[in-house]
Amino acid sequence: MGGEVSNWLFDHFQVGDTLIADKPNGSFHIGNSEHEPLLLLSAGSGVTPMMSMLRDLCDQNDMRDVVFYHQCSTYADIPFATELKSLEKQHQNLTVILALTQPSEDWQGLKGRFSLSHLKQIADLTERQVFVCGPDGFMQKAKNLMLKKGLPEDRYHQEAFGVATTTEQALKTVQISLDGTIFEGDNQRTILEQAEKAGLSVANSCRAGFCGACKVTVESGKVHQPDVPAIQDSEIAEGKILACCAVPQTDVDIVS
Repeated sequence: MGGEVSNWLFDHFQVGDTLIADKPNGSFHIGNSEHEPLLLLSAGSGVTPMMSMLRDLCDQNDMRDVVFYHQCSTYADIPFATELKSLEKQHQNLTVILALTQPSEDWQGLKGRFSLSHLKQIADLTERQVFVCGPDGFMQKAKNLMLKKGLPEDRYHQEAFGVATTTEQALKTVQISLDGTIFEGDNQRTILEQAEKAGLSVANSCRAGFCGACKVTVESGKVHQPDVPAIQDSEIAEGKILACCAVPQTDVDIVS
């Protein structure tokens, strides 16, 4: 419900119409030439890409040192439980770690939400390529903990199913300057949305923080830039943002 693309397709797409699609791209994948140890870390529906990568490793007979960590609510919620147990028996280099936030009294595995104590169960963390997918809060905590433990940022990869919304705040009018064109905006909507409403064009593609096509630079002012895959902390420190998901907090001067 509420999906812009799915609803448009339902209302307008007809038999015989043609869709033109880009080829698969992005950085959330395992390079076939790499044989480094891996950590596949997920919560909730974030397990989906992890199972895809794990199955591909099995198909390619490339089960290098892999830790598969998944967090869910109860024992009944453990996804692919039978398959994971079977794969762990078949591959001595695969370690499956499950954590339950609402465990029964007889649960012998990890309990609670992802924390430093859970992280300590993962051997050789800083040597691994880490892939993370799950709710935004889960990913933010995982990233913060792992980087503090010394994981190089270029070894951390995450995928989200959408851009996290900002904390609710009182409506405030701000002045936005984009490549010298000044218009009135607010602190509620993204730079891209407001620029388009003002009749300005900003390069973009995914509109969800995955591709980086809308990357621009903040010359002055403050914005809220969510933690999304297409921009790194080092780039944010340099003043770069993604127009599709960054929201102005003050008057801002932006160049593309």
